[in-house]
Amino acid sequence: MDLGIHGRSAIVTGGARGIGRETARKLLEAGARVTICARTDASLEQARAELTAKTGGEVLAVVADMPSPQTSSVSRAAQPSASAPSTSS
Repeated sequence: MDLGIHGRSAIVTGGARGIGRETARKLLEAGARVTICARTDASLEQARAELTAKTGGEVLAVVADMPSPQTSSVSRAAQPSASAPSTSS
């Protein structure tokens, strides 16, 4: 199935295990570049290495805790800037 996301970028929180890891794998298999986030570096690095080896895709691993927008650098980076074009119709 072609998801139409080849070459696109995706951020997967909780990407070191479980549903997040499988989501990252599916996105990689569809051709997306994936950033996975988790709270601990050890599990995250292991997941990154295994995902890269299994899919050959581009995986970036970022240690991030997502409890609130004030403490998460990833959530701030993912928010559109004031100068970004509106996607609403």
